[in-house]
Amino acid sequence: MEYQQIVSLASGRIVGAEALVRWTDEEGFAVGPDVFVKIAEEQGFVGSITRLVVRHILRDFAATLRARPDFRLSINVTATDLADSRFLPMLARALKRAGVAAQSVAIEITESSTARHEVAIAAILRLRQRGHSVHIDDFGTGYSSLSYLHELSVDAIKIDRSFTRAIGTEAVTATILPQILAMAGALHLQVIVEGIETRQQAEYFAALGQPILGQGWLFGRAVAAVAFQSLLADEDKREQAATTEYEPA
Repeated sequence: MEYQQIVSLASGRIVGAEALVRWTDEEGFAVGPDVFVKIAEEQGFVGSITRLVVRHILRDFAATLRARPDFRLSINVTATDLADSRFLPMLARALKRAGVAAQSVAIEITESSTARHEVAIAAILRLRQRGHSVHIDDFGTGYSSLSYLHELSVDAIKIDRSFTRAIGTEAVTATILPQILAMAGALHLQVIVEGIETRQQAEYFAALGQPILGQGWLFGRAVAAVAFQSLLADEDKREQAATTEYEPA
């Protein structure tokens, strides 16, 4: 597992992380999740990967999640997971054993996972009833048209990196982006922007006046759990130093 920070564009603070599963084959080559997750779904064992992810994130972050109630760790689940009656009980048992609140773990589903509309709506409802926030990943690339996004009753959308790359260009995606952000505001959805790699991109979203979160190489690549814990510790030290500096004598 590796973890990529999610930051508040207004303050620059780390407010969460996305858990990313990695696989290096026996020859030392990295195999992308777009490859092995697809194979796992086709062969019927993607649930085993999801259970592995849950075990690892709680091993790596249970103490952090208990100590930081405002910190959110996001995990990705598939359409198969949403339709699996064993998924929610498994997740609930794991969280209970670790002493972690459901509110601390956000569930990311891809737009393609919502193709089975009724299944997705029912699963999202159950997740939210248990306290999880639900995010639509890679928004703008799949099935969740603006016309029925409100029916899914999610908490957040993650703007796909293709929209981020279009900032400052005349691409069609750049002209659509303001409409997506306006829609998110009207539906009171949290916005998380993926693929932020330049200061210009970060400043574009920060200037909009919405409480937007960002994720991307500008803030840091995905790292192992120990390295991520160091990032949090360093941020705590900077904030403590700033507080001490401005305390009245």
